[in-house]
Amino acid sequence: MGVSPQAQQFAQSLESVPAKSSAPGLDLMPEGQHSFILGAGRVPEVDQAIEQMGQWLRSHLGA
Repeated sequence: MGVSPQAQQFAQSLESVPAKSSAPGLDLMPEGQHSFILGAGRVPEVDQAIEQMGQWLRSHLGA
């Protein structure tokens, strides 16, 4: 399968966002599925992605 052209285009558009911006990043996981979150606690890459999401949310929500 692979990453859709739209996802690739979106990822490329994020490259122009300044590094100090508060915009979230986009990490493509071509081997991942749209329901990858179901791998929480079983797949290290999923756990890492969830941790990164949490860090970003905490930094923007003041938690």
